[in-house]
Amino acid sequence: MPDISILFALVIATATGILSGWGIGGGTLLILTLMLFFKADIGTSQFINLAYFIPSAAASLFFHMKKGYVERKAVFLAGICGCVSTTISYYLRQCISDRFLSILFGLILLYLGVREVFSKT
Repeated sequence: MPDISILFALVIATATGILSGWGIGGGTLLILTLMLFFKADIGTSQFINLAYFIPSAAASLFFHMKKGYVERKAVFLAGICGCVSTTISYYLRQCISDRFLSILFGLILLYLGVREVFSKT
């Protein structure tokens, strides 16, 4: 019989892959799962999320481009902005404690959840 944690990890990986393919942000689910169920610290969770995100984003982008859903100019501009903001964020992250980052992450999720519950669409 397989270890339940391995089975649970496979279910979460599948769910985050599906959410990533839809463009919804499966990384949020992945980070929460790593922190809450696997007791990973936020830095480790971020690393695993990024390592997971790169191939899943590439696959998702490929299929969305194949269907004609992607404007190449927008991808190029978003890619440049993403690279610049990621670089800046990396250096800012060095000045932020794990505790503060965890609280900030939780508050953002709380805000998004409340907003979603009360949205009219």
